[in-house]
Amino acid sequence: MERGMKPLVSVVLSVYKNTNLEFFKQAIDSLLTQTFKDFEIVLIIDGEIPFPLKEYINSIQKKDFIRVFKNPVNKGLAFSLNKGIKEARGEYIARMDDDEICVPERLEVQYRVMEETGCDICFSNSCFIDACGRRLSILYSNKFIEELRNLLKDRYKFLKKIIVDNFIMHPSVMFKKERILEISGYNEHLKPHDHELWIKAILHNLSFEVISEPLIHIRVPQQKDYKSRVNKIRSYFVWSGSLIRRQKREIINAGRNYLEKFFLEIACRKVLCKAIILQKTPLKGLYFLAWLRDYLIGYRTTR
Repeated sequence: MERGMKPLVSVVLSVYKNTNLEFFKQAIDSLLTQTFKDFEIVLIIDGEIPFPLKEYINSIQKKDFIRVFKNPVNKGLAFSLNKGIKEARGEYIARMDDDEICVPERLEVQYRVMEETGCDICFSNSCFIDACGRRLSILYSNKFIEELRNLLKDRYKFLKKIIVDNFIMHPSVMFKKERILEISGYNEHLKPHDHELWIKAILHNLSFEVISEPLIHIRVPQQKDYKSRVNKIRSYFVWSGSLIRRQKREIINAGRNYLEKFFLEIACRKVLCKAIILQKTPLKGLYFLAWLRDYLIGYRTTR
């Protein structure tokens, strides 16, 4: 694609100081071998980065379809993605992380599905790989894919499921740029920002589609990093469980008019049952799930 021409798809990704250069090169190489050619790469440099990474980006920036933007200081992934989406010229946005690998047909398959179905957001199955690129496992089984397809037909059931289980693999997603901008994109003040975005999209009636074949390879952390993350997540869940109990009366008294504010703040943190179960009080987890269910029924019938 020549510089200045408007592409159909924009691939948005961000790099920062801890980006692994070798993994990033593999990610870019997987985009350069796509069978679908009408796309651009929108790369956001989030703050200062090491010289070897900067040197590599300067070398690929010479290609007509790679556009690079920089944040003066580190602003975080959500800020960078919002910036990339606004700068993108494509009608469709494909997400990707700096260490993932797309299969050669990824953009072609997702673009075709989105055109044929008219959906707003399309995500795919994924394959997990280790640091050496060896295949480990597939994310969704065939049985789960069928369950997902049935789930996507019922907005309320879909919403209930995704509240406690963010099963959409973020780097596998392609979505319509304008539809995501209509709901203000990623929330830069909440984590995980992608979980919040899917919930917000469902509440605003955006349509989803799933592709059964793995279109992206997700690199899993090394064992040491994995254990560290698990310990941090567990601590966060326990802290969130304590916070949610303190806010319980305020939340319940807030009423339906404030549903979305409180709902998103709680749901996207995944604390509705996981944090409380960690403290061995599952009845409180069930209480909150019942409360949320009742409010969602009310929300659905008043929209």
